Amino acid sequence: MTIAYLGPTGSFSEQAARLASAGLAGGEEVQFMPVHSPEDAIAVVQREQDENVYAVVPIENSIEGAVNVTLDTLIFDAEAFIHGQINLPVTQNLLLHPQAGDIAPARIYSHPQALAQSRKFLRKAYPDAVLLPSTSTSEAAQMVAASGADGSIAAVASVLAADLYGLAVRHAGIQENDTNVTQFAVVAAAPPDAFRYGEKTSLAFSTANEPGALYKLLDIFALWDLNMTRIVSRPMKNSPGAYVFFVDVENPENPDDLRDALTMVERKASFFKPLGSYPVRNADEI
Repeated sequence: MTIAYLGPTGSFSEQAARLASAGLAGGEEVQFMPVHSPEDAIAVVQREQDENVYAVVPIENSIEGAVNVTLDTLIFDAEAFIHGQINLPVTQNLLLHPQAGDIAPARIYSHPQALAQSRKFLRKAYPDAVLLPSTSTSEAAQMVAASGADGSIAAVASVLAADLYGLAVRHAGIQENDTNVTQFAVVAAAPPDAFRYGEKTSLAFSTANEPGALYKLLDIFALWDLNMTRIVSRPMKNSPGAYVFFVDVENPENPDDLRDALTMVERKASFFKPLGSYPVRNADEI
């Protein structure tokens, strides 16, 4: 089995990929494939067209919001489907070289989002340190590992990155918001099984550009007493002023209700694309 994920090695996406593998592999060996972007991960799935090839990509963060590149790839560019969702708490840590001792770092590297999530702690603990961006938290950890015993640089990254690159965790859990969670989608080429109770269904649709068109479509979900948990608008490519709506719906106890509602939505929509019906799992439950 192969699972492509947003790299490099040691990223939060790799953590999510390893969690996802627990429910997919069934004891077989898993090859984890780091790639440069969510589009690249989904492209692996689409290229291989193999039931044993998956992608794990971030789809939404509870603070930063939707990951638009993932949504756009699923909606417009790929014939791929969501087979599961992993909710991973984002815990940031200050990592130094294990031989750095008690030296206060002069430069702290990380992805801009990780630095923003940890800024209050870093400014209080190391007010003289310069905060510098890297392309990822994993790259920051790699930089610290390559610095040798030079304790003047540090990284904000995951515990997994610390383990992979042999770094010491000087401060754990330095993020400002302990409820920060990233949702990762598990993507495969084949459509998943039909609607199941207690799970989630994702779809995308567009409406005619006329008064009340969106209301009429959304009212279909209300008529069937379906709970929409997310609706995100994305610009329609090559059509300025037109939008596509990405929607999550909780599956009802009676799957026929959802099936009938989506049949009606498809009839009335100018664009309609089902993206999968799947389970949602929290990291601490795997």
